[in-house]
Amino acid sequence: SDHFAVWTNPPSSQEQTCSGITLPNSSISIANLFYVESDELRCRSYSVSDTTNASTYIPASDTAIISGIHNMQILYGLTDRSFENSIPTRYISADTIDAITDEYSKKTAWSSVVSIRISLIVGTGINDDQDPSASSTFNIGDAPEIEYTDGNLRRVFSSTVALNNAIFQ
Repeated sequence: SDHFAVWTNPPSSQEQTCSGITLPNSSISIANLFYVESDELRCRSYSVSDTTNASTYIPASDTAIISGIHNMQILYGLTDRSFENSIPTRYISADTIDAITDEYSKKTAWSSVVSIRISLIVGTGINDDQDPSASSTFNIGDAPEIEYTDGNLRRVFSSTVALNNAIFQ
């Protein structure tokens, strides 16, 4: 599964980790890391004092958000800037973005990301009554084909989110 982080700088009265821990220092930003482990979507928080320092894990911030999540894949929508800056022309993985350079800015292609597509394989934990040993195969994101042979019912859910604060230089 993939993982992603959301970096925020909330007002001091709202500085909480994803597990609800209130932070005493209002001068830090919070980076919440979302990932799948043991069939759960989980979140772990880090404090970030500034962009040059490494993040520090906040103890007791690791929390399960929802169970039944078997896999998460993330693709990033890039614009080629030929039509409008906010319209993605392709979706690629983080590894692929790291390997290419934006032809306009000569920076990494991360400067051209305008949206994120998140796909989840969600399971019910309930076996298929018709065939409890049935296998199911899923293609999500750019991951290799994923096969389950335990007969549990699963479905893929995807959502695409526009990054409203994407800035092009």
